[in-house]
Amino acid sequence: MGVQEFDAENIPKLIVDAFCAKQIRNDGSQFPLLALYEDDTVSYVPLIQVFASIEGKDDETVIEIFTFAQ
Repeated sequence: MGVQEFDAENIPKLIVDAFCAKQIRNDGSQFPLLALYEDDTVSYVPLIQVFASIEGKDDETVIEIFTFAQ
């Protein structure tokens, strides 16, 4: 069986939503302190970098999120 590809464009959306205070509140999560920023707009999340590799025996994805201090 070959290596299964995934859409790189889906990675940032999942991560941004997971740590957005607004989304955490909307989901009714019991973990509001995990929020890294208030909203998922460029005012709060101006830069996201995603690096992924599926070569070799170890898959690796590195995600860096840069936020503005409020």
